[in-house]
Amino acid sequence: MSSSKANDFSKIAGRFKTRLSLSSSNTDEVIQKRLLRKTPEAEALLRSVFEQKGDILKNQITFDRSGPTLKNYEGPDSFIHNYPFAPYHFQLVQKVFEEIRKVGATGAHLAYGERSMLDAFQMAANAIATDEVGALVPFHRFYTSVEGFLDTAVKRTIDQAGQNKTLDGFDVQMLRTLFMIRYVDIIKGTLDNLVTLSIEKIDEDKLALRKRIEESLLRLEKESLITRNGDEFLFLTNEERDITRKIKATDLAASEENKELANLIFKDLLRDQNKYRHQANKMDYQIGRFLDSHSLDGKYESDLKVEIISPLDTEYNLYTEAYCIGKSTQAEGQVLFKLADDKQFFNELRTWLKTNKFIRLNDDGTQSDISRILADRGRENQERKKRLRARVEEMLLDAESYALGQHLQLSSSSPSTKLDEACRYLLENTYTKLSYLQVYQQDAWRELNAVLTVDDMAQLGLSLDGGQTNPKALQEVEQYIALRATGTERILVSDVVDRFAKRPYGWPDAEILLLVGQLAAMGLISLQLNGGSLQLKEAFEPLQNSRRRRDVSIIKKRQTDDQVLKQARQLTQELFSAMGPATEKELFEFYLQHFKAWLANFKSYKSKTDVGQFPGKKVIEKSILALERLLANSDSFDFFKAVVENKNDYLDLEEDYRDIHEFFSNQMPSWQQLQQALRHFEKNKQALGSDDVAKKALSELHRIATLESPYGLLNKVADLVRTVESVNEQLLTEKRNQAIEHIDDKIKQLEAEIKNSGIATAELSNKLLRPLQLLKTDIEVETSLSTIYMLQTQTAVERFDEALYELESEVQAEIQRQAKAAQLAQSKAESVTNTATTSSPVTSAPAASLVQPAIAVVPPKPVVEVDVASIYSKSSSSVYLETEESVDQFVDALKAELKKIVSDKKRVRIR
Repeated sequence: MSSSKANDFSKIAGRFKTRLSLSSSNTDEVIQKRLLRKTPEAEALLRSVFEQKGDILKNQITFDRSGPTLKNYEGPDSFIHNYPFAPYHFQLVQKVFEEIRKVGATGAHLAYGERSMLDAFQMAANAIATDEVGALVPFHRFYTSVEGFLDTAVKRTIDQAGQNKTLDGFDVQMLRTLFMIRYVDIIKGTLDNLVTLSIEKIDEDKLALRKRIEESLLRLEKESLITRNGDEFLFLTNEERDITRKIKATDLAASEENKELANLIFKDLLRDQNKYRHQANKMDYQIGRFLDSHSLDGKYESDLKVEIISPLDTEYNLYTEAYCIGKSTQAEGQVLFKLADDKQFFNELRTWLKTNKFIRLNDDGTQSDISRILADRGRENQERKKRLRARVEEMLLDAESYALGQHLQLSSSSPSTKLDEACRYLLENTYTKLSYLQVYQQDAWRELNAVLTVDDMAQLGLSLDGGQTNPKALQEVEQYIALRATGTERILVSDVVDRFAKRPYGWPDAEILLLVGQLAAMGLISLQLNGGSLQLKEAFEPLQNSRRRRDVSIIKKRQTDDQVLKQARQLTQELFSAMGPATEKELFEFYLQHFKAWLANFKSYKSKTDVGQFPGKKVIEKSILALERLLANSDSFDFFKAVVENKNDYLDLEEDYRDIHEFFSNQMPSWQQLQQALRHFEKNKQALGSDDVAKKALSELHRIATLESPYGLLNKVADLVRTVESVNEQLLTEKRNQAIEHIDDKIKQLEAEIKNSGIATAELSNKLLRPLQLLKTDIEVETSLSTIYMLQTQTAVERFDEALYELESEVQAEIQRQAKAAQLAQSKAESVTNTATTSSPVTSAPAASLVQPAIAVVPPKPVVEVDVASIYSKSSSSVYLETEESVDQFVDALKAELKKIVSDKKRVRIR
């Protein structure tokens, strides 16, 4: 603590006879003993008052449960010690001082210890000093103690309120109270709390005071001095007031309110429930959701229509009970929920929308003060949204309910169960043939699969006279199909499902498809997929898949003609080398077995042709397509019709299958030998073409490789490959020998250069000669004539030149080493000579005699490369040497050039 502050506290303490602990934690004790000490007479009077009105007083001082519990009078002693204040005043005033200082609402320094508290309570007590016993200090009296420290803008706001002709003095008192508790977290500015804070006497009429405060708050809110957030009223600063005015002035379209209310009810409260599940059949029915005649989903057709009528509807007043009953019978029947006209709710809804819209359009983050206020408004709006949701839940539970001309009395405990109860009533009273399904399968899909795949139809016990669980439903479906079959339009399975899923049936999709499957199993109908027959054992997936179901049609079952069956059976001998069964079903299965085996093999061969170079790719793809189209006819009638009508096509297919099957089973080694040989010979194609025998054999190999169907010629491949290989090997042997001989010459030249360099060692020779020696190994295994030529020319020359360059580098390094060694020896000799001269001049010897000469390495002469062709072009303009004179002329020119270089102490290298 600074010395000046210490002196201040010393002065204060010196005024009291009793030394007290002056800390903020026991300020109430200081104030009670210094300011509120009573005379014995006053204590007796106050004790009497409390005995008469203590219960009334305790009930007067009550706060809502929005914050922590504030202190009340505990008994007569508490009343005497604190009067005319209430115990909560000490908590609250100290909090007010702390929070006002923290948020910066003070223009000067505002302490919140004992001195400021003493001043505040003294000023408040003096304000009611002349009042009768029983008077209490209202909270606005503490404003005077902080008024002098307030920021000018805050004080001006409150002062200007006093000058506003639409406001009275009580309004200003309320504004002061709301300002002081604006930033305090232990109490909220609710109506109940404001009533308690404004009590001025023990016998205060709280109902009258409450009404007066309500009217005052309305006036303050209208002037934008305060704002309401649910049940809480908040003081507004100048900046907050400006923003509040702008929020109120924000334009809203009627559609925005309607949309937000619809989202609040249907998407938030009812969790976006757009289907009703009927427990009897476990089926979902689509709910058409409407608010004030506006569709939430943009759809106007649904299984069950539910509409909510709200005061947002301009015709809301027309919705009397009679009108609602009449409207609930429209559009094949619907559910109506009429919400009560809760003006506070809809005012809050508009405030939420305007605030949300204003924040979205104006919070650009460029002004920190504005952003802070908008952030506060955003947080308030979040709380407002929670209140709206809670209130609309109550409104929906209390809403009047109508359906099918009846005023429903629903007893649901939640909005979702209320919706379900209303939908169930609507469903059961509009789907009049729903009861035709007397028994619902526990797993209708599994039952359908069993019906479609059963081998013995007798096991199902199906008939139209009641031999199953739902005879009325089965008859209804069969009669509808029979009626549709008399026309020319296709009967789609999806059409059947759509019909019996709607009013007046409302059956589940799986149950409808089970009935269709039972009719098919009974032989009364057959199924087609994309125009081709659909075998029952393969029908489950297309029927279960809602998209593929649209491609499945229903037709009357047809029987194959005997003559067609006979022709199909005779054809099996040519196709499969075996006679097929005589009955339609068994013959059909016989065909399917063989053709499916063909198709599987063709697909296996296709996978190989897709990644490798094999013949028959087009034939394989064509054959797969033909077989798949044929096998798509799951009905034997269409299948045999297609086979007989396209007999020649399938005989051609059999020939193709036999050739391709033989190729991939037995001829693959020959084909692989052919491909490998062509790749092998391609390297020497030009040289082989100069040999007539090899050229002819190689040409034949190429022809076989390019044939679409080479199967009959593959037996020639081995002999043709041997013929070409013989010539190829002969050419390679000749070229290899020539190349190795050429490289040996290079090696000899290099050995001579190493020997003449004066630095020859075994290690150096091995290092320089090894690259050329390795080149001979490469040539011995190389199979390309052009590569062999390149190795003996370009590569050999490059390695020879590299060796010469490295040799010369070694020579130069040795010369430099010897020079340095000689220089070092000379330096040592001179040092010895100087020492000897000083000690015995007569006996000293020349320094040079101490140096031991080394074998000197002669520096190599510079190399000059001579391009013979270039010299010739200088000596003659002719391309060719045709006369002795031209030869002599060229030789003389070359001789002169070479002599000139040699005379200049240089070496010549011919290029």
